[in-house]
Amino acid sequence: MNDNKNPTPEADSLQPTSATARVFSLGSYVLMWWSSLIVVQAFALGQGFLPPVGRLNLTQAIVVMVVAAVASIVMFSLNGEPGLRYGIPYSIQSRTSFGVRGSKFAELLRAVPAIIWCGNGTWIGALSFDPRPISLDVHSLTCSLGVPTRHFDVTYLAIAPDSAPLSQSHESLDLRWVTWDALPEGAAPNLPGMIEVARRRIDA
Repeated sequence: MNDNKNPTPEADSLQPTSATARVFSLGSYVLMWWSSLIVVQAFALGQGFLPPVGRLNLTQAIVVMVVAAVASIVMFSLNGEPGLRYGIPYSIQSRTSFGVRGSKFAELLRAVPAIIWCGNGTWIGALSFDPRPISLDVHSLTCSLGVPTRHFDVTYLAIAPDSAPLSQSHESLDLRWVTWDALPEGAAPNLPGMIEVARRRIDA
C-alpha cells in the first residue's frame, strides 16, 4: 500500500497490493491464461495442422494443441508468480532483472507482441466479413414492453466454408442453409436483392 499522504495515481498503481485487497488468486490467473488461448488465432493455427494444409490427423492435432497450451500456461503462470506472491505489477517485477531504465525496454518488448497478436486476430476475423454493408434498413417495431420504436438493421456479407456447422440461439425459430435460388417460403421481401448484391461482390 502507498504510505504517501498525497500519492499520485501513477505512483499508487506501482505499490504492492495487500493480500486482502487482491482480486485474483492463483486459480484465477490460471483460468485467465487458459481463456486467453481460446482465440481465433489458435483456431486458425489448429486448422493449419489438418488437411488439406497440414498432414496431421484430428487426434494428433489435438495432442499438439494441448501440449502447446500446457507449455504456454506453465510459462505464463511462472512469469506471474512474483506478482501474485508480492502483489507487484510486471513493471516493478522486471526492475529486479533489468533495472529501472531497462525495465521500460522489457515492458515494450512485452507490449509489442500483444499489439501484434490483437491485430492479427482482428485481421483473421475480418477475413470472413465484407466490411461494406449489403443493406441498411429502418422500420417500425414494437418492443417487448409494448413501446413502439424504430429498429435499425445493418446486414453484412459473411463467408463460411461448406462444412460450417450452424448454431441456433433461443431467438431463432429455424436455422438452415439454403441455396440462393431456392429461398424458403416467408422469406423477407428484400432478401433476394441482398443476395444479388452479395453474389456480385463474391464474383467481383
